[in-house]
Amino acid sequence: MDEDVAQTLRVLRGHLAELVPAADTAEVDRQVAALLRESDDERLLGQLTTLYGAVPGLEAWVSSVLADPLHRPPAAQDRAVRGVDRPPGDGEPVAADRFGCPERDYIWYRLSVAMPVPRCPTHDRVLIRED
Repeated sequence: MDEDVAQTLRVLRGHLAELVPAADTAEVDRQVAALLRESDDERLLGQLTTLYGAVPGLEAWVSSVLADPLHRPPAAQDRAVRGVDRPPGDGEPVAADRFGCPERDYIWYRLSVAMPVPRCPTHDRVLIRED
């Protein structure tokens, strides 16, 4: 599997609650986790296309993450462009903190320090902050 696609699927798992109704989140997460284990690219594409059809807006979300050089979710990409037009000084945007499962199949971005860090839904392990 292409590493960009794998990275995007890992990020997707951490943000399914934003894209999928709560009743369907666990099932869609299971499907995405299975996609991460798929080694046949043709089968992967077919399964991903099926998932696109089942989840409105998913294809655009995935495309946005793939297009971002850092593979950040759309909400984290926007953080660099929010704010006033010309702030005083040489300020820089604050990047969202990135957390990942030590087993490398789940990535989550914390968009606010008020957000508690979740556990990996697959392994029930504490997510580790990544630089």
